[in-house]
Amino acid sequence: MTDHTEFTDDTANPLRPVEIMLEPVEIAGASDDQVGYLVNGAQYCLVRVTRPVGAAASMYGHYAIATAVEGDGRALLRSSGKVIEGRCHRAAEKSQLLEDPAGKSAALKALAIEGAVRDLLIELAVERANDEAGI
Repeated sequence: MTDHTEFTDDTANPLRPVEIMLEPVEIAGASDDQVGYLVNGAQYCLVRVTRPVGAAASMYGHYAIATAVEGDGRALLRSSGKVIEGRCHRAAEKSQLLEDPAGKSAALKALAIEGAVRDLLIELAVERANDEAGI
């Protein structure tokens, strides 16, 4: 038997992801196609949004890559020397864009950015935990 609970107010849902606050900031070394953000007042990142590679002809979407950086633009690296980044792709069928193309595109872009930042935060947590554990 499955325990199923419905929430009339989603803010009461304990499984709801915590809200992420993204504050656009200027970050040194950002390229023309990157936007700097301060995430939850604690972590800097650079986000690049592109079109997905190899997307189906009937789909429209955005692919976001968030790279962890210091406030001065220096990349945060894993102990292996690789850049710490998060990635996310959000897409919809092109037919869903007919009613409000700009609004739907902006919503998909926002979802891709949020997803990439969430993925980045997970990667940062894993890297920090591995450092503390000596792995």
